Amino acid sequence: MLHQPMEALEATALGAGALDSRMSREQFLQTLRANLDALPQVRGVNNHMGSRLTRDPEAMVWLMAELRRRGGLYFVDSRTIADTVAQRVARVEGVATIGRDVFIDHVRTTAAIEKQLGVAVKLAHQRGSAVVIGHPYPETLTVLEAALPRLERYGIRLARVSQLVEAKKQRKNPPWHVSLFPSLTAAKN
Repeated sequence: MLHQPMEALEATALGAGALDSRMSREQFLQTLRANLDALPQVRGVNNHMGSRLTRDPEAMVWLMAELRRRGGLYFVDSRTIADTVAQRVARVEGVATIGRDVFIDHVRTTAAIEKQLGVAVKLAHQRGSAVVIGHPYPETLTVLEAALPRLERYGIRLARVSQLVEAKKQRKNPPWHVSLFPSLTAAKN
């Protein structure tokens, strides 16, 4: 999965390969294509940051049209802002999409991460699945290493985001419940 840097509301330096609203369509697509070409096995994309760009319908159309053109890559909306249009545009453009349900480590303390993991488990039981975004922070890894053996007792099995997207496309209820994303499964997606 390509974890694509995108323009945020706050002035954050994103570095090379980032997409922003000041780019022309040609610059935008050239950057996106170079990033996708760098990952020949890529199956999907999600936004790293992107609170400004995911609100921009025109930019999202450019993005989704390229994902569709590439043979149907999926899009995972990190939902870094409430008024994102990314998933709505993806659906209109015929791109498989799914959105983040829980940020597990927005607050980097063991107690906060454990609490968010509990929220994810509850959502997974209620809805049948939950997409959880986490990072390889030491605190996150500590909590997950302790919790992963216990999750199965709660009826939770981990899944790749691509599996959840595929299950959603087929309108099936997946037999798994929580997907830890992007950091913990990105190399496998």
